[in-house]
This record gives sequence, structure tokens and C-alpha cells, in this order.
Amino acid sequence: MHALENTPDGSLDPDEVRSAINHDSRDWPKTGMVSLENTQNLLGGLVLDRDDIERVADVAHEHDLPFHIDGARLFNAAVSLMFP
Repeated sequence: MHALENTPDGSLDPDEVRSAINHDSRDWPKTGMVSLENTQNLLGGLVLDRDDIERVADVAHEHDLPFHIDGARLFNAAVSLMFP
């Protein structure tokens, strides 16, 4: 696993995600998947909105990688987005 640092609003910088993807280094394992956690537990439960998620998913799909959203608190995120 290669964790990236979040921006203050809880999102990930797509360029940082892109630069962290490894296809051919002999020193590091090949990237096999991109995954997000929603809500962002380490940031006090910040919720990623659809745009935040799509920006990262687009990067994963550009590199033909599976994209996963951890759903342990997915319903909390959904309620938060429905009732801001």
C-alpha cells in the first residue's frame, strides 16, 4: 500500500495520484488498484463529494487500474452529502 497525503479538504490531488502510480519500476511493486476511503476518518470524518471521487477515478481509469471506494462509512457520507 502507498498512502498519499490528503489536501486540507480531504481530497487527493489527481496529479499526485498520477505520479504515485508505478507501472515499471524494479524497486517498487507495480500499482494494482487505486482506492479511496469515504469518509476520511483521519480528517475527522470529512466527506469526499462526487467531483473529488471522479477526479481520482479518472486517473485510475487512465492507467487501466481498478478503482475502489472503501464503504465502511459510505452511508454516513451519503447522508452528509444529501443534508449538508
